[in-house]
Amino acid sequence: MIGNGCALVNVADDLASLAAPLAQRVVVWRGIRSINNTFGVSSGDLETLVDCTLEVDQFFATTADRRVAEAEFAEPATAPALYKVTVQPRTEAVSC
Repeated sequence: MIGNGCALVNVADDLASLAAPLAQRVVVWRGIRSINNTFGVSSGDLETLVDCTLEVDQFFATTADRRVAEAEFAEPATAPALYKVTVQPRTEAVSC
């Protein structure tokens, strides 16, 4: 954490001020380095999570380019995976 956390709050506030509702549905990607640490299951049990809906109430960095997610998050990793996220219209998002 930076200092007492105020700098992190300022960055989050700055990002939130840039957010705007999406006009259409968008597919984005996010990589993770450890299935077990993220989902609490082994890679062999990952299929038990199919069709689960996860609600994220914080900033969730993603990319529209799958290759970026693979390169940035999947290596080096012990049990990597990719999220394919379909973001619904009117969802507040920051695009760059």
